[in-house]
Amino acid sequence: MSSDNNSLGINWYSGDLILEAAPPATGRTLFAIQACFSAIEHRISPIVFFTLECSQWHISNVMFRHQLGNAPNSEGVPSLGQLPEVPIIVEELPCAPIDGLITRILYYVKERGVKMVVVDCLQDIETSIFGKYWSSENRMEKCLEYLKTLAKTCDIILLVTSQMSLNHTFENVPTSRDILDVPFAEEICDQVLLHYTPDWLEKPNLRKIIVVQGDHYYERDITIDVEYDQETVSLKFLSLDEEDDLP
Repeated sequence: MSSDNNSLGINWYSGDLILEAAPPATGRTLFAIQACFSAIEHRISPIVFFTLECSQWHISNVMFRHQLGNAPNSEGVPSLGQLPEVPIIVEELPCAPIDGLITRILYYVKERGVKMVVVDCLQDIETSIFGKYWSSENRMEKCLEYLKTLAKTCDIILLVTSQMSLNHTFENVPTSRDILDVPFAEEICDQVLLHYTPDWLEKPNLRKIIVVQGDHYYERDITIDVEYDQETVSLKFLSLDEEDDLP
């Protein structure tokens, strides 16, 4: 089963581990939420969204507002009664240990038939099970290896978000080496998505996204549009041509 996102020029397949990274407060979680709705459009469902840093209420509220968009009814207020139910389960797991997270994922795959899992955010997974004297890089490497094995074994799409450092500039766009604690991400993950806001951009809603797949790097633009209020965000992909698609 595949999720073909033509606007980004990428393919996601069952068994893939995708790592999405961005600096703080630049739309990392919102991008993951948009990915869930895109997956549903491609019949990848149900989906479970594990939030490790935000509240379950916050994530559910953002998803709810995403559905509302900016389509008001005759009174000028978005209609609530016609919202379709979406097959997305949101579960709050603060300070989740990696073994506990894996147990929850296995439950949802076996009992609920989940086809896609989102884990937001990688740095909040408790990895002391791998050895408290290991470096954070060693523990995150082992954590990603476990998640990759899980995605392949369960035949699911597994999207994990991560924070990225703030050291990039116009001359130094981010690479996978800028992801906190996981500078080796491209070696384990099937795909790494880096998105950021270049300092030179005049339009604050515009983001650059770099897709890393094996030895290949290519770039796209995305916009984040606040249409209903500050918490109503939709991601619109630009550069719809597929000439730069990876084979």
